[in-house]
Amino acid sequence: MNKKLKIAFMAPETKGGPYYIYKEIVEGLNKKYWNQVEALFFNSKKDWLKLHFTKFDAIFSVIPFLFKPLRTKKFVFNLHWNYKIERKKKWLWVKLLYLVPWNFKFSDKIWLVSKFLANKLWIKDKYKDKIIIIPNFIDTKEYGFWDKKYNNNIYKILTITSFKFYDKGRWIINLWNVIKKLWEKTNKKVIWTIVWNDNSRNFQRIKKEFDKITFPDNVKIIWKWWLDKENIKQELKNNDYFLYWTYLDNFPWVILEAIASKMKVLVNDFESFKYLLPENIICKNENEMVEKILKNSIKKVDIWKFKKENTLKKIYNLITQKRA
Repeated sequence: MNKKLKIAFMAPETKGGPYYIYKEIVEGLNKKYWNQVEALFFNSKKDWLKLHFTKFDAIFSVIPFLFKPLRTKKFVFNLHWNYKIERKKKWLWVKLLYLVPWNFKFSDKIWLVSKFLANKLWIKDKYKDKIIIIPNFIDTKEYGFWDKKYNNNIYKILTITSFKFYDKGRWIINLWNVIKKLWEKTNKKVIWTIVWNDNSRNFQRIKKEFDKITFPDNVKIIWKWWLDKENIKQELKNNDYFLYWTYLDNFPWVILEAIASKMKVLVNDFESFKYLLPENIICKNENEMVEKILKNSIKKVDIWKFKKENTLKKIYNLITQKRA
């Protein structure tokens, strides 16, 4: 019997998208390819340091390394964000993003979720032989709420976002304007639930602006501190519309969760979305988003290419592929 391939996945400590993505990949690989692969999940600073010297057949990492792991056959650097923007944050751990160009050089493969960052960072031609495109994924069985019912008399809207970066969180102001315009045109009751994850100065600053807005009595705003996965799924099930607005994210996992949950999803015209999402759910401005809600013209998104099974197969093929 052949020896199992030993694979490491290094995720951030923060329980955001990449953390859960790697968790699910590890679980999926061990279940589907149990007799060929032993996948292990890591997410601490101590783990990160040890992986520089531990023997593995392959290491996948969202976190940049100091150098190519000494005893690893294949190193795959997985870039999820525009590091030139993200690294400006003051956290010490984020400063590792200054190592991204160095990781591009020594990585065997560079994993991106779309061609957006390859074009944005001007690495498409320089590393064309290294770049692989594997989009974020979703377990459609886990989020397929087939019994979902819509209430035409109430707009039940959900937004899930982060305020860790002001340039990300501040765009929720555009959604406040959408909600206001929606009420002004229909006079229907609106319930807007905002799930957020960071009680930082950025949030306090944005919330202060939000509190200056006067909404009528039949517009209810519900703020919810970051929820665990099961409670997030409940919010996705209980609400009808998922609205998202950003000019910083690469490909938020919550959008896929909303699509798989049979929600009516609308996003703004951020350039990264154009690489991944159909044109009919992308809105050029606030007015277009409002009109699509009013006309009920939001079409369903084909989730096939984002299915978990497809991603697991691509990663398995990458693991078993011999280096050139």
